[in-house]
Order: sequence, then structure tokens, then C-alpha cells
Amino acid sequence: MKTRSPLRGFVSGVMVGLLLGSGGMAVASFGYNGWARFSTDFKGGYVTGFLDFANLARNLDPGGYVDIRYPYLPQVKPLEWVAKIDELYAKPENQKYTMASMLQLAAHKLEEKYGKAEDPVARTRKRMQDQLAALAKRRAAQQAEQAPDGQAAPGIAAPTGAAAPAA
Repeated sequence: MKTRSPLRGFVSGVMVGLLLGSGGMAVASFGYNGWARFSTDFKGGYVTGFLDFANLARNLDPGGYVDIRYPYLPQVKPLEWVAKIDELYAKPENQKYTMASMLQLAAHKLEEKYGKAEDPVARTRKRMQDQLAALAKRRAAQQAEQAPDGQAAPGIAAPTGAAAPAA
């Protein structure tokens, strides 16, 4: 009975990972020729995935690389992004750009149409204020549910440090 060396399995895994990673990089760096071959459904999915990635990157690093180069435009739907990219790629001078460059160009063109994107710091501050307001509202609702005799309503824990009811 033959046994495989653990090192052979590791090397095989590394090679497969490198091949898959290289293929992923090739897909990510396509330009006009690749974009023109894809269906509208694929293009919409690609842009949706990109927008999801960009939103995640913005939340992790407000004001970072993605936030600066790809303006946050929540009112623009993915199919409008696709239409803008198609419109930009229709011009021969734009056909030399990669998809990453075209997404940046489309973002700035859409920003011209819809107005300046919100400042990353202001957007983060607003999101935090909204979260704090929701917490305050929830706490007020919990306090309103407490019974008049000081007992907590069913399902609500009594506040810590509260005096025990007299027997």
C-alpha cells in the first residue's frame, strides 16, 4: 500500500492555488475585448460584485484607496453602471483601459450626473449617529415596558443595581 507524502500534497495544493489565482487575476485585468464578449447579465453581476466589494472596503477603511477612487453613489443601480461602462468603451480612445480603470472613469462620470459623493468622514459620522439613535430608541422602548411598581415587564431583565422588592 502506497502512502502519499504530506509534502507532495502540499506542493500540489500550492500549484493548484497558484493556477487558480493567476486565472482570477487574468479575469480581473481584462479590458474592452473581454467586456464586449460578456452578456448583460454577466456584466450586471460583475458590477454588483464590485459594488459589494467597494462598500465593504469603504466600511473597513473610510477615506481609503477605494473610497477616494470610486465615489459612493448608492442611488446608481448596477445596470446603470453597466450602461455607462458600455458607453465609455464605445469610444475607441477608451478601449485601451482595463476594467479597473474603466470602473474609476465610470464612477466619476456618474458622480458628475448625480452630484458629488458624500465625504467619507461625514458618511461614517452619520452612520454612527444613526446607530446611536437606534440604540437610544430601543432603550427607551425597554424602559417604557417596565411595570409601574418597579418590576420589569415579562421578558425584560431588571436593571442591575435595582433594589429587591419587599416581601
